[in-house]
Amino acid sequence: MNRHPRMRWGALLLPFVLALGLTACDDQDAEEDPRGALRDALMELRDYEGIELVIGAELDEIAQQSAMQEGGFDEDQLRLLTGSTLTIRGLAGDGDDDGQSEFEVVVGDETVLTVRALSDAQLYALIDLPAVERVAESLDAGAGFQQGLTQIEQMAGVFGLGEVAAAAREAEWIRVTGLDEMTAQAEEQTGEDQPDEADIEQLARDVGQRLMAFIEDDDVTVEHLGSDDVGDRIRVTAGGAELRDLVADVFESLDETADLGDPTGMGFDPAQLRADLDESIPDDTRVSFDAWVDGGELSQVAVDIFGVAREAGEEDVPDGEFLIAIAMSEFTGSVEAPETDVTFDVFEMFGDMAGGLGGLEGGDPFADEAPEDPTDGGAPELDESACLSEEEADQLRAQLPEEQQDLDDDELEALIGLPIC
Repeated sequence: MNRHPRMRWGALLLPFVLALGLTACDDQDAEEDPRGALRDALMELRDYEGIELVIGAELDEIAQQSAMQEGGFDEDQLRLLTGSTLTIRGLAGDGDDDGQSEFEVVVGDETVLTVRALSDAQLYALIDLPAVERVAESLDAGAGFQQGLTQIEQMAGVFGLGEVAAAAREAEWIRVTGLDEMTAQAEEQTGEDQPDEADIEQLARDVGQRLMAFIEDDDVTVEHLGSDDVGDRIRVTAGGAELRDLVADVFESLDETADLGDPTGMGFDPAQLRADLDESIPDDTRVSFDAWVDGGELSQVAVDIFGVAREAGEEDVPDGEFLIAIAMSEFTGSVEAPETDVTFDVFEMFGDMAGGLGGLEGGDPFADEAPEDPTDGGAPELDESACLSEEEADQLRAQLPEEQQDLDDDELEALIGLPIC
């Protein structure tokens, strides 16, 4: 079977939208039939060309006051919390190999990381170190953070990643290569193929059908809470028995589809899982999540962290709502490959290391008893005399901040933790 590490956005982002075999009814009025309205909104997602999800924190006014008065947050920290998001957007494309996706991390109003994944294992990353420093400054992280960041950049130079570190310092794109080679090596060492798109889509169907059945379960409460600028708010509440069944069924689907439920190779016991769930999720457990339906489409889902804590019987839970929310909409744009001259080959950096570890005889690095001679298995011995040459030390000094370029050998050794030959 020809297998690839790529997965379509539908399988990655919202597996329940592939709950095939179910037929959507006419749009239901959310107030009169919240269960039907939610079901129909989920079914609408199947027709999206692409999807955009924005994950973030939302606190109502009461929760914000509680955070400042009881939690010790100041206004800047609170603004940083509520202004930070993870955005995921993607298109499935017309074929197996032309999907597009982008991940964007925003902290406060600073975009600190962007990753784009395109066909043929094309991956690009933009790490904005100046933005990271501005965020740290807004949090009064102090000189220790800046010193640690500088040391990381210096060590990147030592390991041949000076160009990558410079690109991050200038907030420039980096092309990441070697992913196919890493996947092939993993398959060779484990003897197991990596899951392909067909595996993932089958898993999505199984999980999607189970989630849809969960929403239709008469023992699961679905109620209309009202309307706001996001849409009609619908609350789904389940008890311990329903939650246990859902979790167990999902894990069994993971196990049945390309062994995705057993990535460690340690074995999966459904009976043991259900016994553990019986102990950890009692019958009187109640967990709720909310969904917003706007114009027949799902616009947001969220969990109230404070509400979950109250349901669990926690004491001293602040007043108000603290939502972890996922806003969603159809994505019809495109994700383009950026221009860059900087390349980071992950296989060149980590492949030899992984290959050496894979040569260990016995195959279990966590065994209770190690081999009598650990070098017999083919793993390379550590070179205790590893050091920097004078030429490498001079190259490293040239990459240091100006005030550190005059460090003598002893001072440089103390800084980087390696001796100079």
